[in-house]
Amino acid sequence: MTKLHDLFLWAVSHREELGFLHSKQKIQKLQDYHLSSVSMKFGEKEVPGNSIGKDHVISSGIAIAESLERVAMYSHKIKHSNGLAAHFDIEIAKENARRELLERDAFLWALHWKQKLPKILNENEAHFFELPLRDSSLKGVLCISNDKKPVYTLAVNSTLEEAIHKTYLDSVTFSEYVQKSDLPSMTPQEFDRTEERSILHHAQLAFSSEYQNALSSWPLQGEEKRSRPALKDLFTYRELELPSPFKSSGIHVIQAHHPELLNFYVGPVRELTVQTAYSTLAKEFGAAVFLMPHPFN
Repeated sequence: MTKLHDLFLWAVSHREELGFLHSKQKIQKLQDYHLSSVSMKFGEKEVPGNSIGKDHVISSGIAIAESLERVAMYSHKIKHSNGLAAHFDIEIAKENARRELLERDAFLWALHWKQKLPKILNENEAHFFELPLRDSSLKGVLCISNDKKPVYTLAVNSTLEEAIHKTYLDSVTFSEYVQKSDLPSMTPQEFDRTEERSILHHAQLAFSSEYQNALSSWPLQGEEKRSRPALKDLFTYRELELPSPFKSSGIHVIQAHHPELLNFYVGPVRELTVQTAYSTLAKEFGAAVFLMPHPFN
């Protein structure tokens, strides 16, 4: 038995008080893999979690941790998941939160400057590019699917192989859902006016002509690499305590922050008034590109 098995059993045994539900769905393009989906109730919200894997119980445990991360986000009234991570080991949660900040910063920086990215792998189903991380000990990957409705996924790991594998699994799974859906596109203006946003709204934004036009000449035909100053060690971390009855899960949820790193912004464009690194770029580049679809896992 692993801790993920124990976490799954914890959720099942507390099913009623957690409002816990779980299911699995076969992924057509990935033999032996399936999508494990869970949800738990926090107030009036159904809080989802998803994970891809071969063992339903293990992947459900990972999905439960993702759901708990979101419960912590809602309970602490945080509007976004930038730099959030959940794990049994608090130090691993801190490192995963830090990696997410580096991943999103690299993507937004490259996109803002239309920076040409090294192509590291070309498959029939997707293209893979290396991201310019501000930590040379890690590798970041952007995967763009070759679909009519392209899906963009991100990952940071210790090796390129691990990051490629993660982005590919995420891309195939999300793409399978997106291609089957009949969702209409959503303009950045419509997205901005939507107060309660779900993953579907982010997908609809990705289908818009404004979004596709912003990415049309990038990353294959971008500009040459721009230099950035060395990243100062200004990372800070705080633990987001889970409320009852979620606290008994044994999961730590960590939020990382760094003042010099760019992050996805999920609030209304009109609230971009603070002079931060993000808002400065947003004014130069336009809100349509910064309201990026999720998930960038």
